Amino acid sequence: MPDSATCADCLAEVTTSTDRRHGYAFTNCTNCGPRFSIVQALPYDRPNTTMQQFVMCPTCQAEYDDPRNRRFHAQPNACPVCGPALSIYARDTQGEWATSITTDADALQRAVAALQAGQIVAVKGLGGFHLMVDATTSAAVAQLRERKPRRDKPFALMVRDTAQAASLCIVSEQAAALLTSAEAPIVLLPRLPDAPVAANVAPDVSTFGVMLPATPLHHLLLRLLDRPVVATSGNLQDEPICTDEHEATHRLGAIADLFLVHNRPIARHIDDSVLWLVRGEGRLLRRARGYAPLPVLLPAPVPPVLAVGAHLKNAVALSVGRQVFISQHIGDLETPQAIAAFERVIADFLRLYETTPQAIAHDLHPDYYSSQWARQQPAPTIAVQHHHAHLAACLAEHGATGHALGIIWDGTATAANGIHLGWRVFLHGDALAAIDLELHGLAVGQRQHGGAGHLAFALGSPRQVAHAADGKHLAAVLGRGHVAHLFAIRAHGGAFAAKEPVGIDLQLQSAIAEDALGHHGHHVDAIVRAADDEGCRLVVGIGGAGADAGDERARAREQVSRAIQEWHRGLGAGQHHQR
Repeated sequence: MPDSATCADCLAEVTTSTDRRHGYAFTNCTNCGPRFSIVQALPYDRPNTTMQQFVMCPTCQAEYDDPRNRRFHAQPNACPVCGPALSIYARDTQGEWATSITTDADALQRAVAALQAGQIVAVKGLGGFHLMVDATTSAAVAQLRERKPRRDKPFALMVRDTAQAASLCIVSEQAAALLTSAEAPIVLLPRLPDAPVAANVAPDVSTFGVMLPATPLHHLLLRLLDRPVVATSGNLQDEPICTDEHEATHRLGAIADLFLVHNRPIARHIDDSVLWLVRGEGRLLRRARGYAPLPVLLPAPVPPVLAVGAHLKNAVALSVGRQVFISQHIGDLETPQAIAAFERVIADFLRLYETTPQAIAHDLHPDYYSSQWARQQPAPTIAVQHHHAHLAACLAEHGATGHALGIIWDGTATAANGIHLGWRVFLHGDALAAIDLELHGLAVGQRQHGGAGHLAFALGSPRQVAHAADGKHLAAVLGRGHVAHLFAIRAHGGAFAAKEPVGIDLQLQSAIAEDALGHHGHHVDAIVRAADDEGCRLVVGIGGAGADAGDERARAREQVSRAIQEWHRGLGAGQHHQR
């Protein structure tokens, strides 16, 4: 029962001047509206939601009782007569935050006027607060960056409709379908070079994160303003988003100039979901509003297990029979507020699904708060290596039950032997085997073609690579301070070979690399594979005039990705049978 974005029928009512719900910010029906953000207990009936305090007027009750009406048993059903209302929090003459009860229309107009004046407005929405500014005014965006603070990270944009989105980005048919879906996520889209928004909204990136309004409140706000807004999470760094106006004025009072709030309580915080398009299909980067707590269906029932996630980008999951219910995004467990949210979500899940876990799965890293919390509970614990957890989640999501090759690229994680790893390659079947990969970036001479020896020198083992006699030349180049980039990927472990130290073959032809990088003005110096007692190493050398380190790092990862794809295709064709 995820929350669902405003349907076309409800939006038509909100924007029709003769309709009794014209301009009403909390219009909903059985096809849309708040669900997970308001439910307090199951079953999902009005007395078990935060709407229990709002008694339906006779007209709304008649809609609710009529099987022919689309509001038949719509639990949050409401109208301007009997439902939630908007209000404003602004500083009084003493500098304190004070509420002023106005009409919904007046509250919206005050918020719009503040945005037009370049002010920061905190808006209470479905699952928490957004901090909003006019996205076309660089001074307003800069002020938000300074106050939040958020120096360079791109901001998300909320736009009125797909036509406004198309004025900022390339909006494909698939992207438009995602934007207008019931989930209404943030979608990462290629930006247009002349997009009419401030340059500091998303500096130095080629995409915008764009979403459409998910509630009538946001539809009304964006229609009145008629320009895109920055809509970023209403929280302090590493904290969950605020859900209550009193908490928000306390925690966000130094950021916002005005608060647009309502009196419908939020049962649990829910961020905006984030997706990007891969080959025309949406891939979740952050699973929250619209998707949580939808379950993943397993092929067979399993005992109840609580999985408590990792330290960063945390979420939790709970298995109930064949279903694994996945929580909303919680965030990084770096602050007392985030830790409190983590514990609150766990208690919420166990209460909501009336389940006592027989075991608790946690990350193998011993210092993560989630791991420490798990070990303090009475239930038995299961430590799961971080990359293995990613693979298992991927297999479950796609319903895969047979043998699988998994290539997991992620941040540093702890392995069973205590070594910190970046990437892992798994062969998953009757037994689990793994190869561990490291990525290293090194500065080398710009457009200096020293051959394989340069790359071997970077690894500190030139004797393992043919034609390695020019290591001294590379040292001289480094000494002159010219800059390009080398990237070394080292593989550890003998899982794919009987006698070789590591049998994985990550060779990549230079022609493939040139094809991928040529249009960026870069060239590939060389690509070599070397094996020694410590393992197998693939080295990608990339150069280019004025090359940026971050750009080169991204290109190197692209090359490694293509190398692994080539290797994977070889495995599928029956090649490298010992690897």
